[in-house]
Amino acid sequence: MTYRYQKIKLKDGTTRDAHRLIMEEIIGRELLSIEVVHHKDDNGRNNSIDNLMLLFSWCHKRLHQLNKPFSTEHKEKLSIASRGSNNNNATVDEEVVLQIKTMLRDTNLTHKEISKIFGVGLRCIDHISEGNSWKHVNLPL
Repeated sequence: MTYRYQKIKLKDGTTRDAHRLIMEEIIGRELLSIEVVHHKDDNGRNNSIDNLMLLFSWCHKRLHQLNKPFSTEHKEKLSIASRGSNNNNATVDEEVVLQIKTMLRDTNLTHKEISKIFGVGLRCIDHISEGNSWKHVNLPL
């Protein structure tokens, strides 16, 4: 298998990717470790200045994610993996959400009052109430 990018051998015997050296020449400094040189036409050997774009690594990753649609199966796996208390950003768990949903349904408490009771942000309660999060947690009938 051939390497995707053109390499240039330097005087000290090391090699570097040509597109990175070209970009460093264009911007007049060494690239940071968090910077990526993107090939607009997705041809890693086309190092034309017009074909190169400097991006932060997270932007570059996002760009490729947007250009490659996920299969339905993969979307479902991602949805399940980050759902509910599996989500690293979750401030509540399924049991608490059931209590919140019960209070939203059965009391006249405001969202603000409920958020204070559970020690969560008002947006958390709003998202639960509007069905934007925790959709998979259903109240028994």
